[in-house]
Amino acid sequence: VDEVVIGAPYAVTKEMMDHFNVSVVCHGQTPVSPDLGGEDPYAEPKRQDKFVTVDSGNDLTTEKLVERILARRLDYEERNRKKEAKEAAAYEAFVKHQKEAA
Repeated sequence: VDEVVIGAPYAVTKEMMDHFNVSVVCHGQTPVSPDLGGEDPYAEPKRQDKFVTVDSGNDLTTEKLVERILARRLDYEERNRKKEAKEAAAYEAFVKHQKEAA
């Protein structure tokens, strides 16, 4: 890899490949979603025989990541509720102690 194009569009166009002098376009073995027009976003590099599928050894997809976040959301909310209750109880005890000391 000589260069990674940050913020590149999802679909790889001929113009982009020409501009950056792209010699190869890689994608992992996860499924490829169509672009907004319903087309294969890698159609151009495939047409130019410059598309390569790479086995990263990782099957994590955006969908799986979102599922993990959603599954753990309730755990995080419960943890935060407990923490908030402890903090409120500690504050109440502090205020009570201050009143008794006065």
